[in-house]
Amino acid sequence: MRILLSLYIILSVAFITSAQVRSGMVSREIFSEDGQDSSELIIEYQYFSTVTESYQDTVNTWIRQILKGEEDPGQELSDEFFESVLIQFIADYENYTSEYQSMPWSLEEQVHIDDSYNSFVQLFISGWTYQGGAHGDGFYSVFLFDKKNGARLELDDLFNDVEELTSIGEFYFRIQQEIGEEESLEEVGYDFNGEGFYLNSNFSFTDTGIEFVYNSYEIAPYYMGPSEISIPYQEIDHLLTRKIAKQ
Repeated sequence: MRILLSLYIILSVAFITSAQVRSGMVSREIFSEDGQDSSELIIEYQYFSTVTESYQDTVNTWIRQILKGEEDPGQELSDEFFESVLIQFIADYENYTSEYQSMPWSLEEQVHIDDSYNSFVQLFISGWTYQGGAHGDGFYSVFLFDKKNGARLELDDLFNDVEELTSIGEFYFRIQQEIGEEESLEEVGYDFNGEGFYLNSNFSFTDTGIEFVYNSYEIAPYYMGPSEISIPYQEIDHLLTRKIAKQ
């Protein structure tokens, strides 16, 4: 059984962004209480520096809320905002180590915008973090927003038969994870909460098709890592309710 890991830390997508998308990076160093150990905290980010459409404002709001739980619509994204995320991370570490021993926490996070499609924008937030315990953990999330009204898009907004899409998804999942057609997913280590195979909402469109990512612990133990499914367009074109085209 093969576990695909290509989407963690470095995204496999080539992003095409508009002049309205600002890119940057902030970093800080975090030290253990005795000063003997340290780790680097890094956020590589993109956001809409000029907001002329509702979907751009929606993307910026989601970035703000995911990174900081910040709901104040008046707060503008800036280099200082991402710096403040690292400052808060260090403060949380110092508060934690005032009661518990821990190696220095670490954070590598990427925030990327794919604004190359005609009818929707894709927001990718991924990375790796260690915040105490036996090991760190990777994370990878994708959010799609309609360019007409800024609404978040789910599978049933894009496909006319999610049940058929799920069947196609399971077919490719078994092939790509090298699981036999008659093998039980549970017996080889996957747990879909007793509901049978399902597609999650962590998907993105690429030049070749649609990709789904299940994070660690989502459907399998940590040691199995994240799982991916790639489905080519020729298998799903008849189910799509809109044309997936780039600008």
